Amino acid sequence: MVVVVVAEEEEAVAEVAATRDQARMKGWHLFGIAALFWAAIFLPGLGSTELKGEEGRRILPARTMLRSGEWIVPFSEGKPYSRKPPGINWAIAASFSLTKTQNEWTARLPSVLSVLAGTLVILGTSRRMLGDAGALVAALSFLACVAQVDKGRLAEIEPLYVGLTAIAIALWASLWQGESNRWLTWTVPWLFLGLAMLTKGPLHLLFVYGIICAVLRDARQLRQLVSPPHIAGILIMAGIFAPWAIANAKRSAALGPDQASSQTVWIQQLTERIDPRGIDWNSYFLVPIEGVLNLAPWIILPIVFWRKIGPWSRNEPGRTGSLIRGLKLGILITFLVVSFIPESRPRFTMPMMGAAAILNGWVAAQAWERHPDALKFWWRHANFGAALILGLALLVAPWVIPDAPRALGFAGGILIALGLLLLARKDNPLPRLAGATAANVAAAIFILVVDLGPVRVKSENVRPPGRILNEALPEGATLTIFKPGPQPFLFYIDAPYTIADHPSEIPADTAYILLRPEHRDRVLSRKSIVKNGDPETIREVEAKDGKRYQLLRITRM
Repeated sequence: MVVVVVAEEEEAVAEVAATRDQARMKGWHLFGIAALFWAAIFLPGLGSTELKGEEGRRILPARTMLRSGEWIVPFSEGKPYSRKPPGINWAIAASFSLTKTQNEWTARLPSVLSVLAGTLVILGTSRRMLGDAGALVAALSFLACVAQVDKGRLAEIEPLYVGLTAIAIALWASLWQGESNRWLTWTVPWLFLGLAMLTKGPLHLLFVYGIICAVLRDARQLRQLVSPPHIAGILIMAGIFAPWAIANAKRSAALGPDQASSQTVWIQQLTERIDPRGIDWNSYFLVPIEGVLNLAPWIILPIVFWRKIGPWSRNEPGRTGSLIRGLKLGILITFLVVSFIPESRPRFTMPMMGAAAILNGWVAAQAWERHPDALKFWWRHANFGAALILGLALLVAPWVIPDAPRALGFAGGILIALGLLLLARKDNPLPRLAGATAANVAAAIFILVVDLGPVRVKSENVRPPGRILNEALPEGATLTIFKPGPQPFLFYIDAPYTIADHPSEIPADTAYILLRPEHRDRVLSRKSIVKNGDPETIREVEAKDGKRYQLLRITRM
């Protein structure tokens, strides 16, 4: 009886391996598909929208770094900004410097490149374990999920943070599963974990070690956590992060006794995050739901086949089964822990996206091998439904939205047609189904950029103040801005300007001053500013947060 069971298991393993070896794709073909979908989703209209959300907090310190040469302590328009490490600021500053251009497109370039890097690494490292079809699904599920499309097109921390964490997890999973050299397995990924720490701090380590511990526990190899290679990896990670942390603490102390270092601010933030008194019960239980939706539409497959992951993984050869079971358990536990932190946000769980993408790819490949007809039927019809909805939107938008282009979003139409063509093949293999889903996502981006572009421009409230001030300032004028706060509209001021946090810091020969009305009397009370001059309000603008600013011209006698 035992012999029969063993023979059946060996036969099942052989069938799985044989199926994955069928229809192998050329490497350049596979990577080319992923790169094309990345370009279609992340490049259209990348610089067409004004700064959104927290982009000002990432871009303004980067520009200040280039102007001042202060790279250790990020400054946001005159004041130190210690809530986050400077990794994203450095990346944006590097983009500005290399392209010699400072605009929305170059500010967001590091984000979209981080998404591309994570996608290609996941694709390249998972081919051996998942096969070409599964690896492509993994790459596309990382590339074209809701959270990635939302954040990956912005100059935000998350794309860089998630990309670096995904690279580290994908490399470790591939090296450990392939039983590669232990020193490579436990050191190379930690280079990227160190860079991720320079981007947002250590939160990603909770996900990484939660997954690694679950995998090693399943494989009964937890002792590897105290091995010399792993200790060396930790030292490498610390060696990347510690020099900046030490320099930041020293530099912060030199700025003044009231200036807290980044580490002090982070401890304060952590204390606030875990304080139960900070729970907002109106949205507390929505956080895990929104976290799951961030992985849509691809998360549907692991949810549907969740109970099958354990039994299916037992047929996997070598360490693959332990890796899959560890991914399942580690993702679940860390997701729940982070989601139910008192002041958690859905974006806090995004560092697990790389691991979730690998699990998605494996589940898709397994489901296709076992239930190809059912999977093809439902996935094909879901893609058709999405394509029809998008096509209807292209047809209706020019008639419903004022000033929308009469052309039907030509590129979006092409992508929808591509998705339908991919589905037209009778066999509908897994890569074409995944490609059609990604094509629908790309088409949705084109609709937002092409058809809704005029609406988005009309609703702008960050660019207009900058344009008004630019029109009011003559060519060659220099501007002093008094206590502006982190206002993103300052990014759109073309004239060179200096920031003053105290009236004594305003140069005596200042000709133009931008300030808030409540600060006017305080500034103009200094005789050195108004001596032989008559202050005149030439423009008044309102920022996105409702604060008003006056542009004063000091006319010299």
